[in-house]
Amino acid sequence: MLNEVIKRLQLREEELPFWIIRVDVIESAIKVLLPEDQHFVELKYIQRLSNDDLMDRFHLSPSMLYRKRQDILQQLYVEAGGEKSVLWLTWQKQDA
Repeated sequence: MLNEVIKRLQLREEELPFWIIRVDVIESAIKVLLPEDQHFVELKYIQRLSNDDLMDRFHLSPSMLYRKRQDILQQLYVEAGGEKSVLWLTWQKQDA
């Protein structure tokens, strides 16, 4: 069992540079957003505020909240590289 745990940890360590690149791409895309939209992303996806709390905080109706979220996600998609982004690549272990 210990050998299996060690093996899994080694695989995760090999994946780390791949995940760091993905995080960097997302962080860079977020930095391009307007400050209010950056704050929205922080509240929605990091602090996990409910939609009701977001609507109160930003004075939005449910449809306005949905639209704001869609607009922000579209901006992030474009800024991250669209369909050719590294975000859509999957990590594969390289055989020695």
